[in-house]
Order: sequence, then structure tokens, then C-alpha cells
Amino acid sequence: MKTTIRLYIHKHPDRPQEAIICNMAQHGARFGVLIGTQDIEVEWEEIEDSHDAVLIEQLEASAQKVHEDARLELSHIAEQIEKLRSAEYKPEAKPCSATSI
Repeated sequence: MKTTIRLYIHKHPDRPQEAIICNMAQHGARFGVLIGTQDIEVEWEEIEDSHDAVLIEQLEASAQKVHEDARLELSHIAEQIEKLRSAEYKPEAKPCSATSI
């Protein structure tokens, strides 16, 4: 299989030029300055998709969603508890003393 890949050429004062598949200069000066791009054609043998790898990826995504949903639900419950606790709180009334000046 052949495909074209765009390389982003960066230069950093302390390092030689680097070719990376994304523009890292947009993430700050520590990645160097983008000095140009170059398209290259590469060829490789396709790797068969593993059914197990796809299934694992789907299960991990599902587990992440369940985790996020549970976190949101727990946050909502905690807010409700806090509202109820603050509604129950009533400062003790101190008796007024009549003092004359």
C-alpha cells in the first residue's frame, strides 16, 4: 500500500532539524520553529485488523463512558446532598439581651 505523508520540518536552536508528522510549533517555542513541510510517499504492507484488538478498543471506550457517566451522576448527587444539608442548617438563635446605655 502506498500513501503520502506530510512532514513538518522544525528547527530548534539546541537541536538539529526534526521531521514530525504534525506541526508541533503551535504548541510553543520548546518544540522549535516550523521552517517548512515536505510530502513523502511511503509504501508498507497492510496489517490485518485483529478482531480482538477492535473488541478491546470498543470495551475500553465503553468503560470510559460508564466511568464518566458515573462521575457526573455522583457529582449531581453530592450537589443535592449539599443543598439539603445547607437547607437543614439553621444557626442557633442567641437570646437578645436588653441593655440600656
